[in-house]
Amino acid sequence: MRVLHFNPINNLAGATRSMLTLMREMAKQQPTYAVVMHDNEVADVCREVGAEVRTFYGKQGMPRTRLQRMWKATRCVTKAIRDWDIDIVHSHSATGVRYVYPAARWTHRPIVCHARDNYSNNYFNRGLGWANRVVAISNWVRDGLPPEICQKTDVIYNAVAAPEQSECPSLHHDGPLVIGYAGRCVPEKGIDIFVDAIGELGGRDDFVVQIWGVPEAAELEYAGVIRAKIDALPAELRQRVHIEPFRRDIDNFYRAVDIAVVPSRYPEPMGRAAIEAMAWNRATVVANHGGLSEIVTPGQTGLCFEPGSAGSLGRELNSLLDDRDYMIQLADSGRAEVLQRFTAKAHLEAVMDVYNRLLS
Repeated sequence: MRVLHFNPINNLAGATRSMLTLMREMAKQQPTYAVVMHDNEVADVCREVGAEVRTFYGKQGMPRTRLQRMWKATRCVTKAIRDWDIDIVHSHSATGVRYVYPAARWTHRPIVCHARDNYSNNYFNRGLGWANRVVAISNWVRDGLPPEICQKTDVIYNAVAAPEQSECPSLHHDGPLVIGYAGRCVPEKGIDIFVDAIGELGGRDDFVVQIWGVPEAAELEYAGVIRAKIDALPAELRQRVHIEPFRRDIDNFYRAVDIAVVPSRYPEPMGRAAIEAMAWNRATVVANHGGLSEIVTPGQTGLCFEPGSAGSLGRELNSLLDDRDYMIQLADSGRAEVLQRFTAKAHLEAVMDVYNRLLS
């Protein structure tokens, strides 16, 4: 079976990393093919995982009009289907279906689409209706789909390639605990809630903070909000907060922290950052809504706080700082949960089952 993976996302955000996890596992068993937007870091990493890659814009900028963009993508996908003798086209976002649909129709190939976002009836999500099968990354996402799409949807959680235990730095140390966030710098990710929760930890000297993904204030308005909040912290707290811009080496973030926070203001479709942190044997604290509540069992595999509440998040962080043995217990249970539910091998098997049922 030959599958063409299609990704119109132009960065290494969670959706792209999830696609790469699937492709890496698939490449161990069979040739793997991908069409992506630009010949940039996304294309480079696709090649690194073992895929043959084509790009529909190359190193050029994006065409001005939607019609030009659609035509370039359609032409590229059609040629890839024919040259590589593709059986199934797998779009890794709802918007991608609009690009692959004409090519799939012309070549009589079925489409599988990953639903990785909360549904709303807009241009972005309309392509889900054109897919032959839909893969939702959580029950939360599936339950939000229209009935006619829900009927053709399977729930398959995202997966991570968990590192070996020996690669995970030990939590058994006497130094300050490192509490961290890594992700996009947008209001819905709730970084400001995290910073406010740091203010709830005043009077302690047993922690430091890492925040990855925040550019300079001049580059992004929300980054200015975050930096202003940090500057407003008392001096003894402010000096413990370290900010980094977006970095590709996310594994080094998980090596650096003891406690990972996912403070999302709005319900996450799933929350890949949570399972990544758990896979790295980090204690994980998440907002208790959306797909995140399907990943973390409070008090067993991590901790959950009231969404939007810096006070609630601060209390959960204090409980971990107060009891390191409890923190280690949660981290160990979280990693065990990932190795049972969110492995790349299990993910590939579930996706292959969707492919096989569709072709049969």
